[in-house]
Amino acid sequence: MTAADPGQHTETETHTWSVNVPDHPQRADSPEYIAAKKKMNEIAAQAPGLLYGTGPFQDHHGSALWLKDSQGWFMVRNLAGIEWSAQFCVSADMRVLTADLRWIPAGEVRAGDHLAGFDESIPLSGRRRWRRSVVERAEVITRPCYDVVFADGSRACATADHLWLACGPSGSGYTTADWYRTDALVSRQGGARAVVKPVRLWSEDTSWEAGYLAAAFDGEGHFIHGVKGDGAGHGGGQNVAIVFSQRDNEMYAEVVRCLKVLGFTFREETRPDIRQVIIGRRHEVLRFLGSVRPRRMLAQFNFEWLCQFNAMERVRVKEVRYVGERPVAVLTTSTGTYIAEGLAAHNCADPAKVDLLRQNAKRLYDLLAPEIKQELDPQGLLDTPITDANGIAKWTDSIFNAGVPLDPGFHIGVMPMGKAHAQNPPAPADAPDSPDASDQAQAAAAPGDREPAGVHHYPTPIVDIQLFKRDDFELWVTDSEGNPAAVTPVAPRGSGVGSVHVQYATPGSQLAVQKQQQESAGGALILPADHPLALQAFQNQ
Repeated sequence: MTAADPGQHTETETHTWSVNVPDHPQRADSPEYIAAKKKMNEIAAQAPGLLYGTGPFQDHHGSALWLKDSQGWFMVRNLAGIEWSAQFCVSADMRVLTADLRWIPAGEVRAGDHLAGFDESIPLSGRRRWRRSVVERAEVITRPCYDVVFADGSRACATADHLWLACGPSGSGYTTADWYRTDALVSRQGGARAVVKPVRLWSEDTSWEAGYLAAAFDGEGHFIHGVKGDGAGHGGGQNVAIVFSQRDNEMYAEVVRCLKVLGFTFREETRPDIRQVIIGRRHEVLRFLGSVRPRRMLAQFNFEWLCQFNAMERVRVKEVRYVGERPVAVLTTSTGTYIAEGLAAHNCADPAKVDLLRQNAKRLYDLLAPEIKQELDPQGLLDTPITDANGIAKWTDSIFNAGVPLDPGFHIGVMPMGKAHAQNPPAPADAPDSPDASDQAQAAAAPGDREPAGVHHYPTPIVDIQLFKRDDFELWVTDSEGNPAAVTPVAPRGSGVGSVHVQYATPGSQLAVQKQQQESAGGALILPADHPLALQAFQNQ
């Protein structure tokens, strides 16, 4: 797209390493969100001692619980905040893999179904494992979606916040695989992440060759599966294979021919008076059982035999682009994971877990401030259990979640290259008076203003320092490549020590490499008093 169309929301960031969100229509604010934003600004105007600047504020989804005493309104934070659309998932027409090895549209999945899942995080054994995953919730709603186009020509469609198991921009090293949002899959100029693909898609094969193989393996086939060593370690402790045994005759030759015609990978072994075909790769075992579907062997197959979760390949992302609102399947599974279009995917927010936030807030208000509960919650949201996606959406946009009042810069501000001078976040001189004004417009500081670093773009422990540091110390400095970096003193004020500790360095910069090397060795990157970054930090003292 060469120019932003009217009504489109364009987001970019200065750094080449950061997320570059494609153009997309402005989000349509929900009634709950509009009401929460208005009420939050009313309350914040009467709250003494806020560190977040002066209004009008943007409402951060950071989970605010507002209370009042003789001095006025004040805020405490709930257990966690939830960002808008964090519960949404893949397009309803994307196919997911069931535990009985069929591919079905995500929109047709029902609670109680069994899917192919895997470990959400890496266990102590060092390798994720395949897991049978039980669907705990399934529904279809409509949300803004993005097309993910891969280098091999395949595609996936999901919401911006949907998580994929993916490797870094180089796509190398399975141990680098981690969870990345859809809108973070393209992360650098000239580079992109690669999503883990453990299996290829298949459909039930009705060819003559598939029928012959189904009969042959049901008659003369068997599984090999067993634990290696103590059942732990690099290989996950388990191997699985399908074996066909037969004398060296026409039937054996026909089985080999059919396997080759259908493109299966296998090996042959010769034993006294018998020959064997062995399908030993996990993804090929799955494809054979799922597409050929030999009835006896399918009935015998135990999903837990698969054990080690391997990446058959890592598919590089070519492009992520906005495609408008689409039906999406909101799935919650027992493992937190499933396989969509052959790709390793994360499931959606669990209503039961989000409801714990509601319960925590309700207990607080019931105990301390029932009259404030009635004022903030006339519709009874705190007394309504969260059981589905609509309940999550209402909670997400409520005053109890989207009610942390942040200065626009401290909320979504981005440090410009070569100009890192962030201090206590001031109210922008040109900020519109209306609390309903565009977030992007409010975040644009007037010429000459010092831009704060926003919590949506920089690590929270670092940006929070902006709220309580002394005004004559420069937290944000500029490295030799023009990148922003954050430093803190190493000694108390008045000690005469001018060294600084590098707390943040722009990813990909030379300073970031030095910081990583020091921390990998168990140390910290401490710069001497005469270093340019230390001189910048103390320039006002």
